[in-house]
Amino acid sequence: MYLRAIRLAGNPESIAGAITKFDEISAPVRRLPGCAAVALAADAGAGKAIVLSYWESEETLNASEEAAAGARARTAAENGLEIVDVERYEVTYLERHKPLSAGTFARLVTSTRPLEQLDALQREIQGRILPMMTKQKGFRTAATAVNRTNGKVLGGSSWDTAADREASDAALAPIRQELMATGGSTALVENFDIVFADVLVAAHTGA
Repeated sequence: MYLRAIRLAGNPESIAGAITKFDEISAPVRRLPGCAAVALAADAGAGKAIVLSYWESEETLNASEEAAAGARARTAAENGLEIVDVERYEVTYLERHKPLSAGTFARLVTSTRPLEQLDALQREIQGRILPMMTKQKGFRTAATAVNRTNGKVLGGSSWDTAADREASDAALAPIRQELMATGGSTALVENFDIVFADVLVAAHTGA
């Protein structure tokens, strides 16, 4: 499975406007062959949002580029948003104990590693962080993804409540910090509200 992540920035009002129109604007992308899921996560107070679209193959991801570009350009133009970046990843792990859904809470962790360290880091994440994560109260979903061109690593999780998300991070942060220090890198940890989710294909469990 593959993932496109689109980061958007603006003021709280522009983020709120994009949320209102997202179902309509994203509908053509969600109807494309191979689209497995689309979600919008936002931190309106901080003026940022991220659109995550999952694709069954690299071919269907590539085939969706034109429609996705049109949708994000319209979203930005109609709401006064900036497209901060667009990243594409190979999904290396995906697990859903509960459906990805609006009204839940997400944590995204972004880091960068040398390309030769990506697979080793994924093994460490799957062997140490994910087993502990799935045992935390309120756990819903987890995913990890890598960009094998620039070494970016994205880890995402969703939780029933904001309190569950914060409590889980207290348990997981020491391991995350250890893994980052081992590779000589740092991690950007961000919290978002999941404001839209459309899951079109059931997730498999594990890598």
